Amino acid sequence: MTTPSSAQALGLSFNAWLPAITPGTSYMTKGSYIPDAFGIVNDYQHTLDAINGYSSASLTMSVSQLQLESWLYSGLNRHIEVTDHALDVIFEGFVNKISASAGAATIDHGPMTDVANRVRVVYSTVDTSVDPPAVGMRVPTAWAENATSQARYGTLEEVLSTSGQTADNAEQMRDTHLADYAEPKHKQTLTFPAHGQSSITIEVLGYIRKLEQYVYNQTTTGGLYDLSTKLAEVLAAQPDSLFGTGSIATNTIQVKRWENGNNVAWGLVKSLAEIGDTSDNRYTFGIYENRRPVYAQVPTDVDYSHSIFDPEQGIMSRYGGTLKPWNILPGRWLEFTDFMTDQRAASSLQEDPHMMFIESVTYSTPWNLTLHGGRVDTISQQMARMGISGAGGI
Repeated sequence: MTTPSSAQALGLSFNAWLPAITPGTSYMTKGSYIPDAFGIVNDYQHTLDAINGYSSASLTMSVSQLQLESWLYSGLNRHIEVTDHALDVIFEGFVNKISASAGAATIDHGPMTDVANRVRVVYSTVDTSVDPPAVGMRVPTAWAENATSQARYGTLEEVLSTSGQTADNAEQMRDTHLADYAEPKHKQTLTFPAHGQSSITIEVLGYIRKLEQYVYNQTTTGGLYDLSTKLAEVLAAQPDSLFGTGSIATNTIQVKRWENGNNVAWGLVKSLAEIGDTSDNRYTFGIYENRRPVYAQVPTDVDYSHSIFDPEQGIMSRYGGTLKPWNILPGRWLEFTDFMTDQRAASSLQEDPHMMFIESVTYSTPWNLTLHGGRVDTISQQMARMGISGAGGI
């Protein structure tokens, strides 16, 4: 098989947009299309996870001076979409970090995951009228915000925590942090002798990572309600309405409604996704095309098959035909068709030695594919329902 000289030669296409953002109202990822943003993409890689969906991607490309300057000027937080020859989306996300090389200069911008433009501090009050000073209840400051940063990148929240402080000190800490992190960091290095052609490496993260940049509190109603309802409410609380309606499977297992710990949304979503249902069925969760959340029970049928001893070494679709490595998805069952064929058929997929549940997929150009998987366990779901994060020996 001839090795293509670029990712584009494989039939992959790369496109970029500047988002159109109205803070607190809307976040349109495809605001202004950027023509000719990409040079020759020499290397491309992406990772997809059963819990995450589109997780991360990276690409390295040769660029002109005009393209180089455009990426360094306005490249961070661009919406990136990667499609195959059939125009099916195989990855989308936002630019988290840019590393550029031009002449003697190496320039790093980002990461976006460090940016915070809406900040508060939760602190313990301190009474200095008594000796020794007495530490009191924990209280939050008001939010401090940077409107310019929010209009450029969307609303990115961060809650800091500190011990006994006066209100003035807590607010000073909040304001200092906001001033330091409202814009991405830049770093430059000069190394001689100079390099050749200019190149850029772009780190792209799936929109699942935006769940790490807002907190979720619900102090109106207590009691219990359906897990799937809470999951939808946490997603809908994203400050700029980033996430679409998606596909949230109904799960009636009961979870607490009250939240007052300034918990990051991703921590709550991940814990909900790990619980499963009353029958110990496992569920997966991810953010996919068009920022679409997908929460679904692990399938009970097989989507892929693979012959270990086939010289072609391909992954076959359940409908027939060999799949391109960039089209393989996580959260699916794969059957080994020529392995341990003398074993007795199992009563379920998770007990069958011929089966692999795909937890993660990593593809890199041109034809490299790594699948990680195993059996589907129920003990972690039972522990999640009990609020236990892990168990085992040392």
